[in-house]
Amino acid sequence: KEENKMKKKVVSSTIALLLAGAMALPVHAEEKTTQVSYTAGNTYTINIPATLELEPGVEKTLNIGMDSINVEPTKKVDVKVKSGITNGNVTLDRANSSDITTSTVSLTSNGQGITNNEVVATFQDQATTPIQGGKLYFSGLDSNLNAGTWTGSIVFEVDIVNR
Repeated sequence: KEENKMKKKVVSSTIALLLAGAMALPVHAEEKTTQVSYTAGNTYTINIPATLELEPGVEKTLNIGMDSINVEPTKKVDVKVKSGITNGNVTLDRANSSDITTSTVSLTSNGQGITNNEVVATFQDQATTPIQGGKLYFSGLDSNLNAGTWTGSIVFEVDIVNR
């Protein structure tokens, strides 16, 4: 009996020592990091009128605007004339005729005509007001034009570019 008690005490003491030793040993935990992110794409809604009614002898303006814009801090939105301007003028053709007339298109009132590929408006950040340009001026037409419908067109290109 004494021997059993002794064995039990030795076993109990050994287990207690092992448990105490296990608690004293450092635990090696592995650390992992999760990066959380979100990327919002560049977006904008440009507003360029589809039509502009010109008049003889009266300068007209075309406003280029943004309804909404959200671009990265290193980007901007450029609006440029892709085609439709020749020597600073837009050409209007008379329907059912070979008659033509022109209107000078400029960035300032009564200014010098612009060219194709010229930037006519620049927007950046979240501002719907242009930081450059944004208004085109069309010189008044000749007052002696023949009756009929005269039409021409300007094609604009809108791009997100680096500042």
